[in-house]
Amino acid sequence: MSGNALPAEGAEPIALPLPPRSAVRAFEDPPVKTLRVLGALVLHAALGVLLGKVGSVSPVHALGTAALAFWVAWTDRTLVRTACLVAYIAGSEALWRITGANVVWELGKYSIVGAMLIALVRHGRFRPYPPPLIYFAALVPSALLTFASADFDRARQIVSFDMSGPVSLAVGVLFFVRVRLTGRQLARVLLHYVVPTVAVVVLIVMGLAGSEIQFGNSSIAAASGGFGPNQVSASLGLGSLACFLVITTRPVPLALKGLMGCCLLMFAAQSALTFSRCGLYYFAGGTLLATVLLLRNPQMILQLGVGGLVLAAAGYFVIYPWLDDFTGGALSNRFKNTDLTNRDKIMAMDLQIFAENPVLGIGVGRGKEVREAMEYRAASHTEYTRLLAEHGSLGVLAIGMILWMALSHFLRARTVHGRAVTAALVAYTLLYMTGNGMRQVLPGFTFGLAAAMFLPGLGLRPAANVTPLVEAAPAAPGE
Repeated sequence: MSGNALPAEGAEPIALPLPPRSAVRAFEDPPVKTLRVLGALVLHAALGVLLGKVGSVSPVHALGTAALAFWVAWTDRTLVRTACLVAYIAGSEALWRITGANVVWELGKYSIVGAMLIALVRHGRFRPYPPPLIYFAALVPSALLTFASADFDRARQIVSFDMSGPVSLAVGVLFFVRVRLTGRQLARVLLHYVVPTVAVVVLIVMGLAGSEIQFGNSSIAAASGGFGPNQVSASLGLGSLACFLVITTRPVPLALKGLMGCCLLMFAAQSALTFSRCGLYYFAGGTLLATVLLLRNPQMILQLGVGGLVLAAAGYFVIYPWLDDFTGGALSNRFKNTDLTNRDKIMAMDLQIFAENPVLGIGVGRGKEVREAMEYRAASHTEYTRLLAEHGSLGVLAIGMILWMALSHFLRARTVHGRAVTAALVAYTLLYMTGNGMRQVLPGFTFGLAAAMFLPGLGLRPAANVTPLVEAAPAAPGE
């Protein structure tokens, strides 16, 4: 069948639109070198120290990274290196916010959107894929309500801030649906997220050294580099999930898997120390779902069993007791507390607003001021109820498209490992949007990456990954 034809009965359950049949240079798939990864981790640990001592380096790193991403997107016909830079930016966003880089606040979102669009347009890969386009189009009418209810400059700021997350998610899907990744290439993408996350941990630990922290029953900014604990915890949780997915990738060397196991425990420990529970919950949700799927592969049972026991033993018998003792028992009390920190109250108010404004909602970004009139001024932490309150019935459509894309990308995966990776990334995204809305670039990155095609990690020739998802055209009758 042709690239855009509907599948016949018994074929792939869901067919996605395919790029044009243009000749593209094959992307080499060399082994992932453990020493090279270790060197990158050490270098970024040093970067964390440098940023902690010389804050003026942060904007240089931020703008330099964005510029490099644009250049790579312009020159990378395979899209794989662009995907790596997108992952690096996602991992660096928390670093930039902690260090207060004097650049645009949403630089992470804007830069990955710019890089992905450049790559798609420059190399002729941009083709309409309806689900993300419908998702974003459903959010536009309510933006007009915001412009109608506020002065232009204020409305522009609100819409730019609140729509940057949905834009990154929509463009992320449009980009990654054109990308094919072998196991080694997937590991590289994930490692590009892990590497800057090490700098985040080092920066936080430097801030903790010599400071006195009062551990209580709420999140702690001082243990998050002085920035929002929810966002830092979520970034570290994704770092742990990325390490887990690298560990379960078959072509990755054993030594590198051990290194990633250490990073996983380090990220999880620091996430717990922020006293924001969300990062560990997001990590646990993605890991649990991926593990259930991976156990369908008999070859993974022993690896998951041994690796899981080692990590669990280290976490339960060594790291957790040390953290609980360091916090004077406050860590245990924090995770025993099931309070939703008023998220349930905000969700209930969002649903009430939706019931009163069911057609187009109240307009993008107006939820906080409307809740203030209801005697509780707070930003929404749950994307789903925010979509209902601010976008009305079109918010229902947007939620439906998110769920449809999640299911279609899962069904599209052709291997057990591919489905496990997709499920883990989708689970992380949906959980993140439940507790953190769209505050960071993370959900756009993870949901986009879940749309990629994950190829078998073994048995491929070095040049076997030609990125466009192209199927050979059938021969004409008589040929």
